[in-house]
Amino acid sequence: MPRGAATLARTAPGPESLVGLFAERVRSLGGRVWLAPGGREEVRRTLLTAIDELVPAEAKQGSPRVVAWTVDELEPLDLAGLLRGAGIGYVPWRREAGETEDAARARLRAASAAGAVGLTTCAWAAAETGTVALYAAPASGRLVSLLPGAHLALVRPTQLVLGIPEGLELLARGAGTSGGLPATVSLVSGPSRSADIEGDISIGVHGPARLGVVVGDW
Repeated sequence: MPRGAATLARTAPGPESLVGLFAERVRSLGGRVWLAPGGREEVRRTLLTAIDELVPAEAKQGSPRVVAWTVDELEPLDLAGLLRGAGIGYVPWRREAGETEDAARARLRAASAAGAVGLTTCAWAAAETGTVALYAAPASGRLVSLLPGAHLALVRPTQLVLGIPEGLELLARGAGTSGGLPATVSLVSGPSRSADIEGDISIGVHGPARLGVVVGDW
């Protein structure tokens, strides 16, 4: 090491402390957090609670729709049965049999734009900034977290890291073992905020107006 060079030592607190720090930071940014430490069934119940609280009253007059990633990680939750059983529309992010790629893209874009909630998992989440990292792939389209009125992310406690530097280290490590970087990496910190030339803040103009996170294992 060159003389005078300094090393950055960052010691992350324990998992419970990371969960508390992450929840506090997300809330400070205007997001909502629900903790579901009791396993799969509690996560399923908490998802319904979170969706109900994220969808505004006027959107509940019909059947609000949830557009969801179709990653393998979500399969144990049986989202189709859970949501449809609660009278909530379910749109999985996937190309249907016999559907052309262009037709699927147009249908899923329209469904996302009309969706009440976009449901995702995450690659990792940074506790000290309240940031959720999303990697784009065929089963995890970017529009699910961008176009619906609310974005709801599921985060496992083991996916929490202290900060962005640790998350980017995971990204680099994953790129080295998988042969490349994801097509897109989105770092989400709170609901969408936009400012005009005078600095006036508007919520939800260029993304979801509401952000929710369910923290739990399933």
